[in-house]
Amino acid sequence: MDIGQIIAAGRVESRFQPIVELEHGVVIAHEALSRGPAASDAECPRSLFAYAAQQGCERLLDAACRRMALRRAVDAGWEAGADGPLFLNVRAGSLAAPGFLAELHDAVAGVNRLPRDIVLEISEAEQVGGDASLQARLAECRAAGFWIALDDAGAGHCGLQAIAEVVPHVVKVDRGLVGGMDLHRGRRIAVSALVHLARELGILLIAEGIETEGELRVARELGIALGQGYLLGRPGEAPLPAGSVVAAVARAAVSSGRVPAPAAGLTPSVRVRSIHPRMGLALAS
Repeated sequence: MDIGQIIAAGRVESRFQPIVELEHGVVIAHEALSRGPAASDAECPRSLFAYAAQQGCERLLDAACRRMALRRAVDAGWEAGADGPLFLNVRAGSLAAPGFLAELHDAVAGVNRLPRDIVLEISEAEQVGGDASLQARLAECRAAGFWIALDDAGAGHCGLQAIAEVVPHVVKVDRGLVGGMDLHRGRRIAVSALVHLARELGILLIAEGIETEGELRVARELGIALGQGYLLGRPGEAPLPAGSVVAAVARAAVSSGRVPAPAAGLTPSVRVRSIHPRMGLALAS
């Protein structure tokens, strides 16, 4: 499986999973997910990057995934001001590479978008904690106008140190904590602690991997603003239209006895402004 050939042929695939606010169920953003050619040994993202690691081209693949995701999103009609920002995954190794920020600027400008339209979602975030050079690079990205998200909070070593030192705009709570938190008291307490930390630091939380109505209910009860997962929307070939409403959230509101006000007119930019002022200022401008 020659990853260089896959990149050169433009065979890296992109999918877009909605990120949903959990009061009204309005889709406010999307995460771009990458995979290899369909029906190939590299279709699974983990396999795709494993092949790239073997061939010494992880950074090249990582950059190609971002370029392809931007191109596919724009071709599908994504407009950041109306449809909300696009979350792009960045591996810690790519972040550390010379020329990373210039490459990122070129990719975003190449589709006539701005840094404020993009959230850089840092995978392998455990490497950021205690690493002054990576934190300096994140500060450069933030100063350039990009939004910063740390992925998989609560998984492995991605814990309090990285969150406290970086203070990103967004933190994603790992599926390992979110899954079954309606049934597992310890997980619920751990997520509640992250909610408190995020409030104190002014960070927006996203509950990842919401797959059941019980998990959605607890996320709402804990005051988590945003969610992502199969219950709320599976990855699709194009971002969902602006203002799309997820039925599962409405069901959760009814079952809790707190039926939200109608979501008419609640565009992604309006919802983000009300949820998280720092990010909302960018979408409003």
